[in-house]
Amino acid sequence: NAMMDLHLHEGIGAAKRMPANHDPYWKSFPPHTRLKHGILRAYLGAWARILGQTRRPRTIWFVDGFAGRGRDEQGREGSPVIACRIAGELERDLARRGLAGATTLRVIAVENVKDNFEALVGHLAPYADAVARPRVLHGSINDQYPEIVAEIGDDPALFFLDPWGVEGLSAQMIFDMLAGDKHEVLLLFSEESTHRLRGAVRSFPEKRESDNIVDLFGETVRTKREVSTAYREADEEILNDVFA
Repeated sequence: NAMMDLHLHEGIGAAKRMPANHDPYWKSFPPHTRLKHGILRAYLGAWARILGQTRRPRTIWFVDGFAGRGRDEQGREGSPVIACRIAGELERDLARRGLAGATTLRVIAVENVKDNFEALVGHLAPYADAVARPRVLHGSINDQYPEIVAEIGDDPALFFLDPWGVEGLSAQMIFDMLAGDKHEVLLLFSEESTHRLRGAVRSFPEKRESDNIVDLFGETVRTKREVSTAYREADEEILNDVFA
């Protein structure tokens, strides 16, 4: 089991929720998003090639929990399209090495915003008959993940969690995703977004933002100092206390 925790600073004015189709975000991915996609492309490609070094038939999985629209308006690929492309590259690479059909990378993409989901279906349609055979699910990853984890079973899997802020993350979900022997979580965790929520948590504990913080850090984390301390301790321990 492994979890990589990426800290990419999104800028103090970033929105807390995944933007819909009218948002300028989708006109052109900002630099921090392009950086994330570069990291994902390198990591997923290497992960798939390593797991492909076997003649025993196997399926490996990429699960995108916050998949978005799939592309920006400039045509730049988002994470689910990147994954489908890597699945094709893996297939061709294995064929060159005499391992055709031994390892197959399948893609599951989950998106909660309806407009984004509909765009995502269109952007992944060209890969419907390709090796990735992407499955696109509309809804929250928190609602969808139990069935996804059950379907994957003991197959190797990489779960990519890149939420808008911290909404949609929970310790229990990540714990369950890591339960498989060869399951990994590649997590973008925005420290700045967590700190931006702390004012609402402290002033309006009944609001939804409070639930986001509690789901991730537990019932006792309410103030700025508590959020900062919990984050620092979790970072230093590679989140072992929660996800070991």
